[in-house]
Amino acid sequence: MASIIKRKKGNNYYYYVVECQRVNGKPRIVKQIYLGTIKRILEKFEQPLARPDIPEEVDHKDFGSLAALLSIAEKIGLVEIIDQHSKKRKQGISVGSYLLLGTVNRAISPQSKSGIAAWYEETILPRILKIPPSLIDGKNFWDNMEYLSQEKIEAIELDISRVLIDKFHLHLECLFYDTTNFFTFIDSATESILAKRGHNKAHRGDLKQVNLVLLV
Repeated sequence: MASIIKRKKGNNYYYYVVECQRVNGKPRIVKQIYLGTIKRILEKFEQPLARPDIPEEVDHKDFGSLAALLSIAEKIGLVEIIDQHSKKRKQGISVGSYLLLGTVNRAISPQSKSGIAAWYEETILPRILKIPPSLIDGKNFWDNMEYLSQEKIEAIELDISRVLIDKFHLHLECLFYDTTNFFTFIDSATESILAKRGHNKAHRGDLKQVNLVLLV
């Protein structure tokens, strides 16, 4: 047990913190720290505590929503399921990783495919996914979508549905049906089976939209 002792040298007293233990049955000082005179000790206590440097600028990034979505995607093996069906060679970012980024972006802060890179850099995703922002651009997104045919998309949907039912113990006796739509930045001159003009819930009638039906 530590204690404070004083020793007299000349006309002054000097203080020490000492720790004693029994060595071979006899008490011995095994540790000693010099504190100084009373004056020195008082000076130390009267000095203001050192404060760490205050940053000139503080920035914060959203974490909770991104972490929650990534956790669910990892739990159901979303990227692995997509990559299993896309059959892309192991070069660059996988198709599943591109779709994961697009899905997370759509859920949190929808951007055009050319705008996802700027959004990505402002999030915590580069620290987590370790994907260089330079590889996230509109062209790479569309090039990777070429690996997914309608048949492959349906197979992916089926595998994901099976995993969801199994891991989250979903019951199919009670189903909820809902419809919505979301606008896209697909050029008006670009032909598309899904994207059409219509009454948009976000009041973006100037853009093509995709209708989404959700059965839960």
